[in-house]
Amino acid sequence: MTMRASDQSMCLAVGLIAVLAGGPAAADLAVVPFEYDTIQEAIDAVQGTPDATVRIDSNAAFEAHLFTIEDSVRIVGGTVGGEPARPRIHGLVLFTLRGSARGTLTLEGLRIRPQPATIGLHRMLSVVVADTGLAELHVVDCSFSDPEGLGYDAIEILGQAGSFEVEVTGSDMDLGGEPDRAPLGIDANGTGSVAVRGTSISIDGDGTAIYLADDAPIDLELTDSTITIDAPLRLSTPAGVEAHGGGELTIARSEFVLNATALGYPSGVYMAAVAPAIATLDANVFGGSGVGVHYAVLALPRTWLLLTATNNVVTGVNTGVAVQVGAGEGAHLVLVNNTIDDAVVDAVSLGASTEPRCSRGSSTT
Repeated sequence: MTMRASDQSMCLAVGLIAVLAGGPAAADLAVVPFEYDTIQEAIDAVQGTPDATVRIDSNAAFEAHLFTIEDSVRIVGGTVGGEPARPRIHGLVLFTLRGSARGTLTLEGLRIRPQPATIGLHRMLSVVVADTGLAELHVVDCSFSDPEGLGYDAIEILGQAGSFEVEVTGSDMDLGGEPDRAPLGIDANGTGSVAVRGTSISIDGDGTAIYLADDAPIDLELTDSTITIDAPLRLSTPAGVEAHGGGELTIARSEFVLNATALGYPSGVYMAAVAPAIATLDANVFGGSGVGVHYAVLALPRTWLLLTATNNVVTGVNTGVAVQVGAGEGAHLVLVNNTIDDAVVDAVSLGASTEPRCSRGSSTT
């Protein structure tokens, strides 16, 4: 059948309107539960297409041992009765990127928690860069919770051969730990960058809010966020941020609350970099309570370190140390206009072999 010119013009007009509207084409959008019963069916239908989107118009819980993703997709809470939906995902979201391409996973407006039956997979979201590609992860307005306190990590990043870029914005993580399993809010391994903005991470038990492994340099930006750790009495090293692989750390306008009764080294920021590292801390608040030695900043570098701390407040850390730097190949400290209250025993403590190579700003109080 030959299409009339008027019909062709109408089709072109409709197509142009769809493009100008900026929304995904019908083939790129899968709606749960009205078009697809499960999230996995919707992912399989659209992942890898331009603007691939899975929209969940439900507040229900969707359970599975694994939600597997192997190409770019956006999974977002839709609407229910004209109000924003907050769908619940119970299980492990696994994003595996293969080859040398760039892939992006975006999660927005979701409530994620583990499914305890998933034995041995102690995490809620895992991103694996299996080859030489670049994986991007965007987490927006999501919550991660472990109500049974089983020690599940919220986000795990494994950059085995490729690299990654992670952004977590306006989200919250409420994690619990058991004696044999200390949870991690964000566990990053490999080469890449992590940005955490306007996010709350709370750990009830031993654990670390943000852990950067020593496989390769990882840059971290942590801003306008709150980290709270309530650690029990035992030998442990709970930390707000723990960095081992070098890279550049920028931490600003964030609050660290350490309520720790621990025999190890509870710390707001712990750096034990095996590669040269740069850390800039500005306008943060370090506080908390408990028994034992607490550290606002603990640095035990095995190589060169530049640490700049300005306009920070250290308060209520019982028998605490504001800044301690151990031996390394060289450490340079710039401490300016920080406020440290009387409960803190040592404002600055330097290792004997490091002290000659350190300098301090003129207005630390």
